[in-house]
Amino acid sequence: MRKRFFGTSAFLVACSVITVSAQASSDSPATPGAKSNGELELPTNYAETWSHAGTVFVGGDLHNTYIKQEDLSYYKQHGKFRDGTVLVKEIRGSKSGTLTTGDARWGSDVKTWFVMMKDEKGRFQKSGLWGNGWGWSQYNGDNPQKQIATDYKKNCLVCHIPAKDTDWVYINKYPLLALDAKPVAENSQKVIIEGDAKTGKALFNSCQGCHSVQPSDNGVGPSLFGVYGRKAGSLSDYDYSGAMKNSTVIWNDSSLDKHLADPKGFIPGNYMGDSFPKGVVGAGDRASLIEYLKTLK
Repeated sequence: MRKRFFGTSAFLVACSVITVSAQASSDSPATPGAKSNGELELPTNYAETWSHAGTVFVGGDLHNTYIKQEDLSYYKQHGKFRDGTVLVKEIRGSKSGTLTTGDARWGSDVKTWFVMMKDEKGRFQKSGLWGNGWGWSQYNGDNPQKQIATDYKKNCLVCHIPAKDTDWVYINKYPLLALDAKPVAENSQKVIIEGDAKTGKALFNSCQGCHSVQPSDNGVGPSLFGVYGRKAGSLSDYDYSGAMKNSTVIWNDSSLDKHLADPKGFIPGNYMGDSFPKGVVGAGDRASLIEYLKTLK
């Protein structure tokens, strides 16, 4: 029997990024580590030759961050990142099992990379990938040659808002950087990430091969018309997985965001979890997709 997918979930990976080339900046000189259009290059052999700043475990994924030894030495001496410092965040999935020492979890395949370059010279001002003192780029794990970020504020900066006071970097999460650093204050309020329905509609264009936005027009996946506010797996004319049918989830901002971010883990056993396990990495992209889904009524 052919597997079918939950209406929102089947478009996750295909919709995770719509690439729009960053505008080139003719007034920026050649910058080592950056292309002429402002996109940052993904360094090679960073895991073997750079210093491992630390790892943060987020929602089942391992966020490993690396920095060159000379840039790390400068930071420790001066308490700030020097111009041109490059940080690489490698996000891997994880596997788990019981070892002789007990329950354990370890890294699996790379899901995505984020690259940052410290900028004190105002480079690439016409590019959507530079601002707030850094250059920003992102690469998907299955295509390390193609840079996919289009707007650093939506694709990258939104996740760094709580670290604004430490130059947009979570210093207190990285042992090599946090030795003498003032820790980032933990936010007592939730960071609100605003989405844009127009952007969400553009992202959704890649999903129309599986999903319609018209009522009762089911295909590989069910119609997404009216999905916001609906109980998961509740369309009478679509054959959902048992996990989706038996779920008590109501699709709202919170549940959609969690499902888009972790389709395999949020409702375990749904078909899409095996076929599209990576989900939508960018919080801004998820927010925009959700805003678009709200308009389908």
